[in-house]
Amino acid sequence: MNISLTPFNLKLASPTNYFSRNNTSSNNNYGNTKLAPLAQDVVSFSGKAKKAVVEEPDVNVSKAKSLDESDKSAKIPYQVGRDINSECQEDLKKLKADLKKALKNVTESDANPDLPVLRGELGIHGQVKKAESILQKVSPRKLRQKEEIFKMGDVVGIRLVLKSSSQKDFALVFRELGKMVRSGKLRVLEVENYRMTPKDSYVSKRTLDAFELTCHKANLYPEISSKTRESGYTAVHMTVELPSGKYAEIQIMGRDMERVKEIEDFFYKKRCVKSMDEKYRPIEVLLNKVMGKTKVDKETGKVSYEKFDDFQVATLDRYIKDSYAHAREIPPKHPKKATIDKDYFLPIPYSLPKELDFANIQKLKEVCDYQASKK
Repeated sequence: MNISLTPFNLKLASPTNYFSRNNTSSNNNYGNTKLAPLAQDVVSFSGKAKKAVVEEPDVNVSKAKSLDESDKSAKIPYQVGRDINSECQEDLKKLKADLKKALKNVTESDANPDLPVLRGELGIHGQVKKAESILQKVSPRKLRQKEEIFKMGDVVGIRLVLKSSSQKDFALVFRELGKMVRSGKLRVLEVENYRMTPKDSYVSKRTLDAFELTCHKANLYPEISSKTRESGYTAVHMTVELPSGKYAEIQIMGRDMERVKEIEDFFYKKRCVKSMDEKYRPIEVLLNKVMGKTKVDKETGKVSYEKFDDFQVATLDRYIKDSYAHAREIPPKHPKKATIDKDYFLPIPYSLPKELDFANIQKLKEVCDYQASKK
């Protein structure tokens, strides 16, 4: 398969300008962008910064208590979160099976290695929000009924990953999703096309228009929008209604974006004081040690860290943004490899602790994943 890519020449910041900008504090023109890549949580993937409900990420949750003791009206039992997680497992299983079957013709195989969707779990994977994450999200929204929580849109989440970033390949995938819509297998409620600029979009306007027309012919009228994300995050998010009546979210992105997103998610959780998966506890400890406690100004919403000055906060934001841009310019050479080439991530500027380098976090993540797989 021929993939049309632009040589490494960042439009946001060339390597030379990137480091020169970060090597002298007198040139600090950054603002605190907060870089929240999405407008809402998507399983454990990402989301908009909200009021911190849990003070410490490793809070010990009581089986009979809510995580939010400050707002009695918003409190739901921890057991309810566990029940919701359990009740959604079958929905997740069915949605994955339906997608795998529907996308078989565009999923790579030994016979057709050039097809766009990565094979197996690399290409289609997802999860249901854990009880802790459910409680963290429903508290500020003051949701108490299961029916309301099921329709938050992201309790069930699927990530669909392509090995390329070409609009042609994404058009092929949307063609197959359109077939699911016509057959009644996919009830689409909303499509959000996130990109840095229109030219960075994974899907063309033509593809989105054709998909919208397909939905209309099936008597579905989803809200379809294209949105610029200052963080550089690029993906298509699709909210769908499941046969059970619950809502789910399907994220569609290239492997180039996912690899950076997986690392940026750790910084997002740190920024929003959200707990991480237990298997990534070493990463959580590292960020807390290097950055200190997260502080959020109640009036302005400005995020800061106990051990960082304003320049370092701004530099970290810029590093994340440029890392997304870098990933879009140089997708992975070996999408099926478990490990990532050492030059895949941008090196961290000297003004930030070297422990926060994306490549370093990636290595630690690989160790965490390996240890979890042995349990």
